[in-house]
Order: sequence, then structure tokens, then C-alpha cells
Amino acid sequence: MEVPVACVLAVSAAGAQSCGPSVRDLVKAARPLTPGEDARVLSASRIAIAGKRGRLTSAADDAAGRPGTEFAISSNGRLQFLRSSGGIQGGLVVADGTSTTWTREVITITHLTGLPAQGCDGTPRAGQLVVQYRNEGDGWFAMARTRVYAASPTPLDDFLAGDLRVDSGELQMIGARSARVFVAPWTTPTNTAQASANTVQGPEYRSDDGGRTWTKTSSANTPRLTQSLWVDTESLLPVRWAVMSVADPEHGVPAKPYNVLSIRYDDASDIQPPPGATPPDCVP
Repeated sequence: MEVPVACVLAVSAAGAQSCGPSVRDLVKAARPLTPGEDARVLSASRIAIAGKRGRLTSAADDAAGRPGTEFAISSNGRLQFLRSSGGIQGGLVVADGTSTTWTREVITITHLTGLPAQGCDGTPRAGQLVVQYRNEGDGWFAMARTRVYAASPTPLDDFLAGDLRVDSGELQMIGARSARVFVAPWTTPTNTAQASANTVQGPEYRSDDGGRTWTKTSSANTPRLTQSLWVDTESLLPVRWAVMSVADPEHGVPAKPYNVLSIRYDDASDIQPPPGATPPDCVP
């Protein structure tokens, strides 16, 4: 069959050749998209976000005047760096009743290297090598792992990786912007050894990481979770990411958001590994 020249030369909004509707036409379509169309839109979004920098902010961050978590996307459209900071407050009461309080600032820089993870015993590990640098005021300490957060999904990157089973949702307004939402299930990693340190009783947020990790009561009552990404229909940039629980009436679990982060772009943000800290090249 002869292919029209106009079709051969057609270029989508993402910069890829296509003979069907453009990516911007697809993302605005008043219908659910097919799996292939979902993949096209997310691929275009990955191209649009490549090299971008900015912040992930929650409603709690905005209310408290906190800057949120800085992020940097690599040239291939994958999440490369995260940087967060916050204070830890402590105190001491001595026998005579006098007390001393202190506040320590904690800075965490996470580098998603894109390299295959390998154990220090030489065996390959699932996932990529992730190096976390942490400074509690007395210098930088580096450790290696295979995930950004042991017991929660990685903001943005699970979608940008292109290997999720994604369903497109409806068009929604994010502020004054129209956005298409994409939804994917999230399953707790099968290797829970690393996650066990973050798991305690009670359906409460952890306080030391800004609520990005939640705790679970038991395996029977563990909520089914989905993560969602909203893509702006004009710029094709991601504008919101969220983790939601799926309603489970049998166990009394309502559908509710666990974590909702606005994605705000800011080229002034610049994240690099801290000087003087030697990154490990294997996972313990």
C-alpha cells in the first residue's frame, strides 16, 4: 500500500513521526485513550519534561510556607535528583528540672543514577542504583539502595519510566489549566527487607519524610493503592502527582488521597551530589 507523503512527513507534538492524531489531539480527546495512545502521550510528556527542574509541593507545604522537594530531570526524561530539607527538634530535661531544646536541620539529596543496581556481594539487584546523601549538621553520609522510598512509589519517575500499566482518566482542571489524568496500580515491593524499617503499626504518615511514606496496620488491612499523574494538555508537562487508596468497604478502607504533590517548574533550582561525599557503587 502506498503511504501518502504528507503522512510520512507528519510530526507529532512530541517530535516523533506519526500518521494518526497528534499527541495534543489525543491528550484533549473526550474519551478514554487506548493503551497505545496512553504510551504516546506519556512518551511526549517525558520528552517535554527532559532537562526540567522544579519543586514538588503538597498543600501542607504551601500552608506552612515550606519550599517542598526540589527535583531535576535528566536529558533522557527520567528523574535524576531530589533534594529535601527540614528540621528535627529535640530536647533534654535534667534532674534539676532545667531543660535544653535544639533544632537540627536535615538535608537529603537523592541521586537516581540510572545504573543497574548490584549488591556488594556481586549479585544483580532489581531496580537501579539510588544513592542517598544525608547531612544532619555533622557532614554528609552516603548510602546506596534500589528505591528512592522503601515503602512508597517514586514521584513522577514510575510514569516516566514507561513500564507501568496505565489507564487514562478524564480531563480535569488543575487551577486554570486543562490536564489529562493517568492512573496506574502500585504494589509494595516484593523485597520488603528494606521497607521493614519504615513499617510500624497504625495508618499514619511518617513525620520525618514529610508524609511521603505511610505505615500499615497489617497485610489484611493494607490499602490497595494507585498513583496518578496529570499531564497539561497544552505543554504536555506533568503538573500533579498523587497516591490514592482504592475503596475497600470490607476492610473499612475509604478511597482517599495519601499524598498529592503539585509539580512546579523553576529553572533556578540546581541539584548536584555534595562535594566530598564518596558515593557507594553497590547495595549492602
